[in-house]
Amino acid sequence: VAKMAATRAKRTPIDDFFTSLAQEQSENAAGVILSGTGSDGTIGLRAIKERGGLTLAQESAEYDGRMRSAGQSGLVDMVLPAQEMATKLVGYFSHAKRAENESDRRKR
Repeated sequence: VAKMAATRAKRTPIDDFFTSLAQEQSENAAGVILSGTGSDGTIGLRAIKERGGLTLAQESAEYDGRMRSAGQSGLVDMVLPAQEMATKLVGYFSHAKRAENESDRRKR
């Protein structure tokens, strides 16, 4: 995980984490925005999207400031109820792994 800049006035740990994840995992990164206030996470979602990763936001979040900020940014692939997110993530990464395996077989 990348070190947080010491001079920042406002802490954005979700942005820091998502940005570091995007840098390390590229298209294998996934960012999920759940209930919360503020816009922390939006910059990190941009980093994930720029590298081809998946971004999700929680539908009907009780505290929807963070989810609304992410959704309005145009960076969210899907807005889902929390209980559907795990299934979507498993499907996404299973498909990505199959595609990677097929690509490896073609190179041989």
